[in-house]
Amino acid sequence: MYKFFILLFFLMISYTVYGQQTDFKTIENLDNGYKYEWKDNKIGFSASMLTGYGFTYYRQLTQNLGVKAQIFAYGTLDDETSYANEIDISGGIELQYTLQKFERIRFYALTGGYYMYNKSEDYFINNDIYEITNSKNIGIGVGCEMLAFNNLSFAFDGGYYFAFINKAYEDSNIGQNPMIIPESKKFEFSLGVAFSVFYSF
Repeated sequence: MYKFFILLFFLMISYTVYGQQTDFKTIENLDNGYKYEWKDNKIGFSASMLTGYGFTYYRQLTQNLGVKAQIFAYGTLDDETSYANEIDISGGIELQYTLQKFERIRFYALTGGYYMYNKSEDYFINNDIYEITNSKNIGIGVGCEMLAFNNLSFAFDGGYYFAFINKAYEDSNIGQNPMIIPESKKFEFSLGVAFSVFYSF
C-alpha cells in the first residue's frame, strides 16, 4: 500500500514542477490577483513514517530553514473491563530546508527522527502481562507543501527511515516489582511517506 502512496507522491511532484515551469503565470491569473503569503508559524497534524506523528508545530527559522515538532499521547491503562489497556506516546522533530519556493508551492529536503513508546495488555495470555515496544526512528527525504488558502496548507513527504525497535514483556503478577522479559531487538530500513495539514499564522 505504501508503494502506491510513494508513486502518487512522485507523480504529483513531477506534474507540479512541470506545471510551474510551463504555465505558472496562467495559474496565477486564475486566482484573479489574490496574493498568497507564506507565514512563519503553523499548527496542525502530521502522520509520518519518517519523523513521527501527532499534533504539530512548525516554525520558519530563516529564509530556507524551518523546524517541525510533533507529539502524541494516548492511554487506557487500568481499565479492567475493556481488555484494551494501552498507553502510546510519541515525540519527534524534523528539520526542513527549502529547495524552491513559489507563490503557492514549496519543495524542501528534510531530516529528523522520533521516539515511540507503546505498552499494551496481552489479554490473550494474562491480564497482568504487557507487551512493551520502544522504537527510535531516523528519517530523510523530500517533501512538497501546497497552499490551499492563505492560512491552510497540505504537505506530502517521501523518503527512507531507519528504525531501531526493542520489544519486551512486563509480567506484573509478582506484585510491586514487575519483571521485564526482553523479547527481541530489530533494525528496520524502509521507504516511508508522510502527510501533514497546517493552519498558518
